Amino acid sequence: MTNQDLSSENINSIADKIHKTYFEKSYSIPNNNNNNNNNDDDSFTIFTTLRYDPSTYNGPLNLIDAINSIPLDASFFYLLQEHIDKIQRAGEYFEFPTKNLTISNLLNHLTNSLLLSNKLNSYRIKISISKSGLYSIDHSVLPKSHILTINVPQYDEFQKIPLNSISSIPAYLQDWEGWNLYLDKVQSQPTPFTSFKTSIRDTYNNARLRFNIIPGDNREVLLQDNNNNVLEGSISSVAFWRQLKDPFNKQLSFKWVTPNLASGCMDGVIRKHLLKSGLIVEGIIPVKELQDGEYVLLMNGLMGVKVAKLIL
Repeated sequence: MTNQDLSSENINSIADKIHKTYFEKSYSIPNNNNNNNNNDDDSFTIFTTLRYDPSTYNGPLNLIDAINSIPLDASFFYLLQEHIDKIQRAGEYFEFPTKNLTISNLLNHLTNSLLLSNKLNSYRIKISISKSGLYSIDHSVLPKSHILTINVPQYDEFQKIPLNSISSIPAYLQDWEGWNLYLDKVQSQPTPFTSFKTSIRDTYNNARLRFNIIPGDNREVLLQDNNNNVLEGSISSVAFWRQLKDPFNKQLSFKWVTPNLASGCMDGVIRKHLLKSGLIVEGIIPVKELQDGEYVLLMNGLMGVKVAKLIL
C-alpha cells in the first residue's frame, strides 16, 4: 500500500475491518433467570439511546408548527441516521432483522411515542430491538439542566480565564464543577457486548457499582482493557489530548485521541461523528500515560460532548 492509499478514510476503513475480524467468532448469550441459553431469547436486545431536542430542529417550518407535524422532522432527533447505522451494525453482527430499519418508518414510530408529550421539552429515547424483530421505544423527559453540548475545545482553552469569572486564575486552577472521571483499576475483557450496545451490560454496571455511581451523577468511570490500555467510559466514549507524529511529514501536533475500535470499545455516534469531522482521531491510550487531573472528553448521543477531570 502506498502513502497515497493511506487517506484518513482508508485508515478508518482498515480499522473497521480489523475490528470486524477481531470479533468474527462465536458468542453465547449469558443465561438469565434460569432460561435456556438460547440466542433467540427475546430478553436479549440491542439498543441505542438518542436525544429528542427542539433546539436541534433545522427544518423549514416555525418551531410550533414543526412540533405538531406528523411525522416529526428528523432533525428533532440528534444524529438519527447515525443511530440507525449503529443499530444496523449491531443487527448484522448478532443476526437481528434490522436491515429494513429506515428513517421514514422509524420517524413514524418515534412521532407516535411522543404524541401526548410536551414536545417543547427534551427527551431521552431508548430504542430496543429483539432477535425476533420486536422493538420498543421508551422515553423520559430530560431536566432543563441536561443541555446538549457539541463543542470540542482545544486544550489551551483550559489555560484561559473563563469569560464569566471575576478571578484572574485560569480555568484549570479554579474549583472544578464539571464531570469527574475515575479510573477503574479492575481490567475489563473486551467482548462483542462491549463493541455493541446490548442489554448485557455487566461489564459497565459492575464498574459503576465499584464507584457507587447512580443515574444523574456527574461522575463517570473509565474502563481499561486487559492490555492496560484505555477502553471507554461506562456510558460514554472518551478522548485524551495527546501529541502525535504525522506518519507522512513526521511533524508533531496535539489532537484529541480516542481508543480505536480494535480495542473492543463501542463505536458511539458522537465518536463516529467527530472522527468523520476530523475533530478527534483514533489511537492507543496506555493507562500508564494517564495523568491525574488531566481533562478528558466524554461523548455520547444523549449529552453530546462534556469535559471531565480525570481522578486516578
